[in-house]
Amino acid sequence: MTSAEHEQTLLDNLPAGNGTIPDVVDTGESPHMRRDPEIPRLVGMTEAAEMLGVVRQRIWQLIEEDKLPAVMVGRIYVLREQIVLEHKAQMDIERARRDKQD
Repeated sequence: MTSAEHEQTLLDNLPAGNGTIPDVVDTGESPHMRRDPEIPRLVGMTEAAEMLGVVRQRIWQLIEEDKLPAVMVGRIYVLREQIVLEHKAQMDIERARRDKQD
């Protein structure tokens, strides 16, 4: 049995519950990893800093100032990727306004 056939057998034998099975998204990262779209993507402080083009200390400041929500998982803080992207968009808008005024 191939891995695709095995995966299909597993999917076919899942209990239906309320009659629906949530869609999963092929992440392209690994043939064995799929992502449930109901679970938000999370990023660590380093990845958030890279996304925003700032240093990790600035991410810490934004968390402390309640401008960027984060939650501690184990010993690390994680942030919703979508929130980080929205914060980046807001930063870009503010930067464009400042540049326009100059």
